[in-house]
Amino acid sequence: MLQAAYETQSPKLVILETNMVFRCKNLSSEVKDCLGEIGYRYIPIFQGHDIWKSILSEKQYPAENYKGFAFRCETVPYEQGEYMQKNDQKEEISKIVSFYLEKIRKLCEKNGTKLLLVSSPSPINCNYARHNSIQAYAREKGLDFLDLNLKTEEIGINWKTDSLDNGDHLNYSGADKVTRYLGNYLTQNYTFPDHRGEKTYRTWDKEYKIYEQKAVREMKVIRKAG
Repeated sequence: MLQAAYETQSPKLVILETNMVFRCKNLSSEVKDCLGEIGYRYIPIFQGHDIWKSILSEKQYPAENYKGFAFRCETVPYEQGEYMQKNDQKEEISKIVSFYLEKIRKLCEKNGTKLLLVSSPSPINCNYARHNSIQAYAREKGLDFLDLNLKTEEIGINWKTDSLDNGDHLNYSGADKVTRYLGNYLTQNYTFPDHRGEKTYRTWDKEYKIYEQKAVREMKVIRKAG
């Protein structure tokens, strides 16, 4: 995916969400995922299989476009208590994941791109042993690491209202809080051009207005449910 991005883009920063580091649990599944991604790259029609299948079945896609973001507004609270209890344990990063982490890091380095590791708030997927492993890797490679699981109070996360599915994912309310926090972090720690109002980026301005209108409606739904 990163190789494909560099074919048409020159990002100043790449953000890597770290849950993927611990997603694969055995060699066979890791190899299968890797082969699948390679297949998608060289035979891209398979990556869009859901789209062409829907065309053949005449299924209609919604006209809304949120640049990859999905509004998910259901609320199933997380109620299992504190999940980031400090310790010295480390969860092992598999060899094949380490291999691809290095490929990503070196590709960013080659293209003059900074790499930021980010752990999104998720009690189901995050713990201190995983934090320690990512922190050690970041220090060894001189990378920035932002673990938002240690920032939930600053972000304002309320697991009764901001959890989509019992602590696995954030719903819209939680995602909005994390996005604002991350946006402020990026503004304070990096320098990016402001493209708002530029002709080349007019679709972003247009879609943002549509996004804002739906966001207001969805937040009313979440507040009413809470």
